[in-house]
Amino acid sequence: MRVEKVAASFDPELLAEIRQDAAMGGAASLSAWLADAARLKLRRHRAATVLAEYERRHGVITDAELAVVRAAWPA
Repeated sequence: MRVEKVAASFDPELLAEIRQDAAMGGAASLSAWLADAARLKLRRHRAATVLAEYERRHGVITDAELAVVRAAWPA
């Protein structure tokens, strides 16, 4: 896999937490941890975009509809 090196700045306390989590098995490396976090952020953004479009077309999802889905969702 081809990669591109970038520079990023972080609050020192946040960076310390990220490094600690990565070192405790949260990822193979700091770079891998950050890439995983970026993928998760992108996935959540895409999901929010799809949900907003669905609700624009069909109306806001109700609590009752959510309860049906949660009951059927595999645990």
